[in-house]
Formats: sequence, C-alpha cells, structure tokens
Amino acid sequence: MNLGRLKAYFRGPGLARAAEILQPLLLAALTMLVAGKFAALGVDTHHDGIMLKPALDIAAGKMIFRDTFSQYGAVAPLLQALALKLFGPRLLVLRLETAFFYGLTVFVLWKIWRRFLPGWLASLCGLAFIFTAPYFLNHF
Repeated sequence: MNLGRLKAYFRGPGLARAAEILQPLLLAALTMLVAGKFAALGVDTHHDGIMLKPALDIAAGKMIFRDTFSQYGAVAPLLQALALKLFGPRLLVLRLETAFFYGLTVFVLWKIWRRFLPGWLASLCGLAFIFTAPYFLNHF
C-alpha cells in the first residue's frame, strides 16, 4: 500500500468508522475499570444484603418468590446466581458483575446518544455518567 492511499484512509471514512467502534468500547472498558476498582472497597450492607441473599438461595437451588424473596424482581437474582455458580459464592463476584453491567449500560447509552449527538459529545456524556457515580461520594 502506498503512502498516499494510507493517508487517505486515515482521513476518510476508515478513521471515522474506527472511532465509531472504539469510542463506546473504550468508555465501556473505562466504566468497568472504575466501577471494578470501587467494587472491592467498602460494603453497602443494605443493598449488598438484599442482592446477595436471593442470589445465594437461587444458586443453592431454591425457587425465587417461593423459597426466597427478591425486592427488585427476578432477572437480577437469576443473573447473579449464575455468576455465583460460575465464579464462587462471594460478594465481590456480585459487585464485579454489576461493574460489567455498568460498562454494558454505558456502551448502549453511547449508541443511543450517538444517534442524536456528535461522537465527541456522546463520549463526554459517557464520561459524565462514569464520573458522577455515587461510589465517588462514599470513598473520598
């Protein structure tokens, strides 16, 4: 490939397409990294207990809403029970799974925002989402 074609590629739609793919992935990775870092710090006894108990029960074979209660519906404890079965019955597993879903949320939100906003502004919204999270208030 000659140098002129390479320069044209990076000025043209190739670079724009790469940015469209990389921006939401980088935001998702940053979200998972930041939320994962705070996952190991501190314990929210109220929410951690509410989420851990039904997930442990379901992972042990109990039936949701018959043998155990979930305040937030059925999907979250089922996904959390799956994570506990795969990675072990620890609170950190639930918190890291939550960090993963935060990253997935930022990815989807970026894709939605991008329909209405320029890419740089959608990324700025993603950064605002990451760095206005409530865990920053509890650990500084």
